[in-house]
Amino acid sequence: MKATIEHLNKSAKVINAATNDMQGTPYWNSCKRYIKVYFKQNDIFEISLPNFEKLSGFNRDNAKKMLIEINKDLFAQK
Repeated sequence: MKATIEHLNKSAKVINAATNDMQGTPYWNSCKRYIKVYFKQNDIFEISLPNFEKLSGFNRDNAKKMLIEINKDLFAQK
């Protein structure tokens, strides 16, 4: 699977537009997996919240939630 910024932005736009909290839903989890693939393909090992917001298209709240989950997954692997 080739991860593109366009697909990431499209997913973020859907999550941002949702009227309910998307965290933990299958769509959220597939987006999270996609972000991990994008990071790996582009050798991104760390990113600030403002830069992640710009890259992904997530609003501040969703960007923060997503980064926390991704980091939590990384720590669980160690």
